[in-house]
Amino acid sequence: MNIKRAIFLIITLVAGAILWPIPSWGYTGTGTENDPYLVYNWSELKTCMNNGEYIRLEADCIGPDDFLNSLLSVPNTKTVTLDLNGYKIDRNIATATSNGYVIKNAGTLTICDSYTGTDRTHTISGDITISGGLITGGNNSCASSSDWGGGICNLGTLTLNGGTIAGNISNYHGGGVWNSSNTSSFTMTGGAISYNISKGNGGGVYSYYGTFTMAGGTICHNSATGEYTSSTGFGGGVYVNTFNLTGGKIEYNNCSAEKFGGGIYYFGTLNLSGNPIVNNNKRGNLDNNVNDNLYIVNAGVNPRKINITGSLSSTAKIGISVEYVNKVITNGLNENGVSTCFFSDSDDCLIISDNNEAKLITYWESLRARLSDNNGGSIELDRNYIAGSNDNQIYINGIVSLDLKGYMIDNNNKSCPVITINGNASLTINDTYEGDNRKHTISVNGTPTEIIGGLITGGNTSYSGGGVSISNNGVLTLIKGTIAGNKAKNNGGGVNVNGSFTMEGGKICFNSITTNNSSYGGGGVYIGNNKTFTMSGGSIVNNTVGSSNYGGGVYLRSTTPTFNLKGYVTIAENTRGSSKNNVDITSPNVITITGELNSETRIHVYASSNTAFTKGLSGNGYSHYFVSDESNYAIITNGSGEAIRSLLYIARSEERRVGKECR
Repeated sequence: MNIKRAIFLIITLVAGAILWPIPSWGYTGTGTENDPYLVYNWSELKTCMNNGEYIRLEADCIGPDDFLNSLLSVPNTKTVTLDLNGYKIDRNIATATSNGYVIKNAGTLTICDSYTGTDRTHTISGDITISGGLITGGNNSCASSSDWGGGICNLGTLTLNGGTIAGNISNYHGGGVWNSSNTSSFTMTGGAISYNISKGNGGGVYSYYGTFTMAGGTICHNSATGEYTSSTGFGGGVYVNTFNLTGGKIEYNNCSAEKFGGGIYYFGTLNLSGNPIVNNNKRGNLDNNVNDNLYIVNAGVNPRKINITGSLSSTAKIGISVEYVNKVITNGLNENGVSTCFFSDSDDCLIISDNNEAKLITYWESLRARLSDNNGGSIELDRNYIAGSNDNQIYINGIVSLDLKGYMIDNNNKSCPVITINGNASLTINDTYEGDNRKHTISVNGTPTEIIGGLITGGNTSYSGGGVSISNNGVLTLIKGTIAGNKAKNNGGGVNVNGSFTMEGGKICFNSITTNNSSYGGGGVYIGNNKTFTMSGGSIVNNTVGSSNYGGGVYLRSTTPTFNLKGYVTIAENTRGSSKNNVDITSPNVITITGELNSETRIHVYASSNTAFTKGLSGNGYSHYFVSDESNYAIITNGSGEAIRSLLYIARSEERRVGKECR
């Protein structure tokens, strides 16, 4: 009977072993590649990782409440290959604690995920679903730099081939992985690092002293919030010194709104090849419009360069932000790829090829280069161009035709003219845009003022020519367009003529002289000694000079300037201080009438003497086309048919004598 019972018990146990899974109270396997440890709970996992060799999860492993004794670690003498097998390792720390990362690796740790199904899913942060193997639940408050990191603190050699590191938090650096020992290295060939948070730098990966190599996988939806200190919040996806990037995707990460490197904050050595994607990363909230993918920190006044160390696929896509613009950003691209692999994060910049290397320049700089080309040419604007702090001044060196197309060239109040025309060069400005939708706003004495159509603005020079400065033998022709909102300390708030200027149309308005000194003038236009201004159309209005300056509109007090006039023109509403002062002219200077004046022409003048200030008016117009800026004076015709200033009571007597000729 006892023998029968014993046989029955043995059969029962064997059948149970066949029909039921291995119980959670003991792992199996020998830890070899062909016979890995099969692990069912946290305690078993901790033991096996300490032993080293090969481990495969057979169930989710949830950390116990005893945080102090629950840390998973790989000793510095051990090598571990951890197959997540679709399951999760969750340290399950709700409140930040010291050494609160999930795994500390001092040896060699390789993480993979052999599970290829779809039904092993896990939820983090309440509503985010992760499919497949997962390392999560780290919440680290440790202040020691050797124990940072939310998911994995790596002091040795770490490789991520599969699985996801997600839902971890570090109060300091490295929300997903901290890789910053002098001897540490982290290689990522697959898997994902996502939805981790660093309150310092490196939401996904922080790698200061160690080396980070990324050949595949995805780093996404990580954040560097900068809550640790005001000097942190850099590198939403990756904060890195030495980085070998050959593949994978870094997308949808974000850094602090006041910091840089939504995707990557790079400040050391970056070696690039293959087919990486760095795109859709942001500065600040992911919903905003501030793109910040790969941020390159400067080295002195020059940006560090990206070393192109191998063939770079034409489908690689990397957004670039830099501390200093208008610099070459690659080294070795000419043999290994094309500049179109890179794009600018800023709407004000673009990537161009410069001697077969990629160069990030502002749109302003691209315009400056075209306008300054010694060969000249015809240029049509296709956008507004606004100068940045590191942008250079525009010089015209050849024969250039510029069509504003309704857009704006804004020098952004930089201390130089918007455009300088060098000697023997010429610039023709036109605006063929006929609509009214391209509007620009400038500030006039603190009041926003709207300008419709093509505009040259924002000059603020310490010398002469706020809008356009024409050097000796330089030539400017204005057919259509507006020169407005410019300032000069000395002469010519709008245009300084030390060459020749022909105005066929357009408008010069709301320009000014900033030094209240009798030696300077020409709020709209200053005509230099022995220089020429020819005006056959357009208007010069609402320009200003100080009460001690001259020529609110046009300055004609220099030595023998030439001011030629014909057609339909308007010069009015310009001021000197609070007084009217349009064309300020002193004898013996004159306005030369070179052709017929339109009957609607109105030229307001401040003539300092009672001598004729026109030449050639007879047969081309009448004195009533001119209006005195002085209320007690009027403009009449002298015996030679030229315009002359006269006291008002004399003018009225003369008017009664000659009838309707003078008014």
